[in-house]
Amino acid sequence: MRFVKIVCILFILLNLLGMAGFRSVHVSTSDQQPKPKIQTVITQNVDNKIFSGISVIIFATMFYGIEKKKLIAWKLGWIVIAYSFLSFIVSVIISCLKIPDGWIPIVIAVPIGVIVTIFMCVFWKQQKGYFNK
Repeated sequence: MRFVKIVCILFILLNLLGMAGFRSVHVSTSDQQPKPKIQTVITQNVDNKIFSGISVIIFATMFYGIEKKKLIAWKLGWIVIAYSFLSFIVSVIISCLKIPDGWIPIVIAVPIGVIVTIFMCVFWKQQKGYFNK
């Protein structure tokens, strides 16, 4: 469960950056510039800040529940897995439909998402004993 707690902390930190408006960092190099050029994308979108705030609360609750071995964290884990799967599938489809022959990456990414989700469900189901102690 140590790995899951580390993932929760990582997602908390990333979502706190999202609440501050940081969305992405691009590092690019070229033959003309020997030093890498770093660009930061900052947005002031309220919807993204609300989503990031909710995510911080969810992952902080998960971390606390795992730390204290509360059964609510195990139940919340199922919601996180389902939400993560749906979010991944929707973002893949929306992104890929914007490019020519976008169905090709969809055909590749969706089964991979399903396989990862099945793996996470099997892993999470096995963790219930940790919370019953």
